[in-house]
Amino acid sequence: MANWVPIPLVTANMRGRATEATDDLAGNYERGVHFPANEGSNPTFIRSKISKDFVYYGLDGNPHMSSDAPKEAVLAANFMIVTNWSSLQHTILPPRCELVGHCALSSFGTGLAGLDMAVVFQADREGTLAVMTNFIAGQRGRELDDRVANSHIFKRLFSPPETWEKA
Repeated sequence: MANWVPIPLVTANMRGRATEATDDLAGNYERGVHFPANEGSNPTFIRSKISKDFVYYGLDGNPHMSSDAPKEAVLAANFMIVTNWSSLQHTILPPRCELVGHCALSSFGTGLAGLDMAVVFQADREGTLAVMTNFIAGQRGRELDDRVANSHIFKRLFSPPETWEKA
């Protein structure tokens, strides 16, 4: 392999950003944005480049997805998906009902075999953030154990339970 780096796909909420995604229309107005992971670890890069045009590859002299390094990363399945639903979701709670917890279907993450997937969402009405992944347990969890344990962002946002099941 050449000098490829992992490529994340981050979903961006385009409501209010794309002219056709107005507040009076129901719909799922997300856009997948790909970029090199080593660039994405810098918040300034995300704010100045990705949040401006919501595209990286093929824009402003950046390589195209079909160029050697990105193509090799995709062929090596060194690709991840992160989506943040925490600001998109709205909980409707009927009278005299209580929300114990909220979670997406596990098949949303596990159905993407071969890709690392993380969904960030609000687990309760108080806004507690939770993450559902397909890469923390099992064989993939063992492969990524050091990377997850040493991720400053992951540790800052999420605390694993004391009895972490790595089966």
